[in-house]
Amino acid sequence: MSKLFGPVVQQGYVVPDIEAAIEHWLARGIGPFFIADIKGMSGVYDGEQIFADMRAGFAYCGDQQIEVITPKGTSPSIYKDYLQSNPNGGLQHLAYWVDDIDKTLSEVALAGHEFKVWQRYGEAPEYKA
Repeated sequence: MSKLFGPVVQQGYVVPDIEAAIEHWLARGIGPFFIADIKGMSGVYDGEQIFADMRAGFAYCGDQQIEVITPKGTSPSIYKDYLQSNPNGGLQHLAYWVDDIDKTLSEVALAGHEFKVWQRYGEAPEYKA
């Protein structure tokens, strides 16, 4: 894994107030944002089944997708934990498109990394973060 996974295609920000975060980006000429209320996204976090709720916004700046997420609901999530450690929010993840997800996950595991989250996004294959 000498080159990581290829180019970064998404910057994911977890924020306490999605509307304020979107206004921040719009003021800088980035947008418009598509906003989705996501209910009960199934996953496993720290070994426990979760059904996370969130509000997420997506926009592009050139070929970079900007994602802003505000966690909602009562289910534990990696996003809620991020905000507990970073109450003002910030950059929480980067995303890469890979040609072979299973091969890439194997390489990451062989490099000694552990996975904290399994989540499914829509009809996409499962992936770990």
